[in-house]
Amino acid sequence: MALKEQGKKLRRLMKVLAKGHSVRPIRADMAWLDHLILYLLQYEAPVTVAEKAFRAMQTEFVDWNELRVTRPLDLESFLDDQRVDPSLAPVLKELLQHVFDGDHCVSLDFLRDRDDEAVRRYFHRARRLPAHVGEYMLLAFLGRPQLPLDVHTERVLRRLGFIGKKFSPERVRKTVDALAPTSEAMQYHMLFLEHGKKTCTRDAPRCDRCPLAKDCDFARKASRDGRDSSSGEGGSPEGADPGTGRKGTERRGAQATPAG
Repeated sequence: MALKEQGKKLRRLMKVLAKGHSVRPIRADMAWLDHLILYLLQYEAPVTVAEKAFRAMQTEFVDWNELRVTRPLDLESFLDDQRVDPSLAPVLKELLQHVFDGDHCVSLDFLRDRDDEAVRRYFHRARRLPAHVGEYMLLAFLGRPQLPLDVHTERVLRRLGFIGKKFSPERVRKTVDALAPTSEAMQYHMLFLEHGKKTCTRDAPRCDRCPLAKDCDFARKASRDGRDSSSGEGGSPEGADPGTGRKGTERRGAQATPAG
């Protein structure tokens, strides 16, 4: 199928997803660091849970510096009480330490004056952060209309057949840029995120409840083979999330896309 036709198909499928997922991008008028912390919570937990946890953080801690120096076990316990994966604790602490080490304050506002590559490099150095965070922050704050390539987006696109098994990272990026309308980059990102968290999960995907199943190569193959989709990928590399350290989030040190 030609890219133009694939683009039309993707737009149709995204409209289907939009009917099933109520997504709302995080306000762009928030301070950069506030926004990023809320986003990381939202990346791990349902939106309402993440927003509640964020408000609880603002109540529990005087500022982000207090959270930075909080004992890891205390932060893990706090996150667990808020129904957020406790393994997010070291990610948040490393992020805040990384920010503090820059100029001994906890603010990312200085990044507003940096060029795109400097922003990417800055977040790349925080090695526990998901690999796509730099792209996301460029989209959210600097208006760079490029769809972030996180593990949920790649997984969903691979299973739907838009990305081939042997695509190189460069070809994946080029294909996604050609398929995703720049004006819809944030909407697509949030829809892929919610669909990847709730339905098209890495392990035990819920194909029986997926509104895209009839258009999904992975779901059709699972049905054809008589395989229970709840078993996940069954060892297939097409849906694997290389370098994953925590559930749903890729760690640094590994490509988010397998090389072809």
